[in-house]
Amino acid sequence: MANLEKQVRFLILSNIASWGLIGLFVLTGFSSQIRTRFMEIDAERVNIVGTNGKPVMVLANRRLIPGPAEIPPASAAWSFSFSL
Repeated sequence: MANLEKQVRFLILSNIASWGLIGLFVLTGFSSQIRTRFMEIDAERVNIVGTNGKPVMVLANRRLIPGPAEIPPASAAWSFSFSL
């Protein structure tokens, strides 16, 4: 019977500790995000990524720069005609 009471006490304490950790994670997860400012950053390559997930701008040396981008052919929407 004493063994059963020890197990119940252990389960209650571990349950309280688990709920405390979950509460801590929830409260710290919704904190406001503060922008971090850097005076100096050391990096070999910096990728600026657009909303579509593709690199918009890459800051890198010649060895790490990506290959040329595929440029779609000019469409009728971009073409124009000039007449007098």
